[in-house]
Amino acid sequence: MGRRARCRAGHGRARRGEGPPRVLRLDFPAGGRARNLVRVDWDRWLDAFDERKPVFLFQEHRTDGRTSNFFRLDSPERAAG
Repeated sequence: MGRRARCRAGHGRARRGEGPPRVLRLDFPAGGRARNLVRVDWDRWLDAFDERKPVFLFQEHRTDGRTSNFFRLDSPERAAG
């Protein structure tokens, strides 16, 4: 996932605060940067991701064939019902 984001010039971001990142996002140059999110180094971001084990949903290409940056991190519990 980190490689996918880096290939698209993306960065890991999380909500401001002390301790491990709680709200995880990927930020891409074309997207709007949220003020309450700060850039997080990949090791820290991926550690938090691995700890929570979210489902990573993504779209590789748009219907017109261009590269897509669409993604969503979701809770596996929510997917289970």
